[in-house]
Amino acid sequence: MSKPSYESEIRNFYTEMELEPETVERLLDAIPFAAAAKRWKRIAIAASIGLAAMLLLTVSLLLSSFKSESRQISPVDHRETDSEQSAVIPDVKKSVSAQSVQPEKQPLASPVEYRLVAFRSHNNQCPHCRATGQVFRELTESLDEPTIETQEFDLSDPAARAETQQRIEEWKLNPIIDGRSETAFIALTDANGRMIQEFKPSQGTGGIAKQIRKILDR
Repeated sequence: MSKPSYESEIRNFYTEMELEPETVERLLDAIPFAAAAKRWKRIAIAASIGLAAMLLLTVSLLLSSFKSESRQISPVDHRETDSEQSAVIPDVKKSVSAQSVQPEKQPLASPVEYRLVAFRSHNNQCPHCRATGQVFRELTESLDEPTIETQEFDLSDPAARAETQQRIEEWKLNPIIDGRSETAFIALTDANGRMIQEFKPSQGTGGIAKQIRKILDR
């Protein structure tokens, strides 16, 4: 006895359900389309699996290629890079240090408040002029006051007379020597040339220095 065909089984199944013959025929006509759709579905699933496998393989190949390139970097390149960096870093430090080092500010000089001056009308052959010059030099060395400016004017030197007279005018000292009969004297003036006190060399270096310091302490 032969085995019934797949189509006859389907026909008998739907005939037993008491369907109309036309409906059974339409169902049988749709069977090839359903079988083809099922076959194409299996093909699509298989193709999707194949594409996924190819994608994974491609990604793994790219990763392995990247790792191999990283291993091939030569240590010499690193050394050259480090040497180049070390060659640049000192220059940067030098430039930074050059910018950060500022020249030291010089302390401002104390303003001149007083002037200690000596006038000599004759050279050292005159005892009074010689004593005036000696006492004045001793005062200059012993006082050492930053607020006192000192200057000796030798009126007996004809070669330097023009320069001496110009300096007297700059210090505004003409009023204290005009019409004087003394050949030599020492004077303490303010910065504008006004007389504060006059000293004779006979008062001695110590006595004159003591009087000057007393004036400065006022």
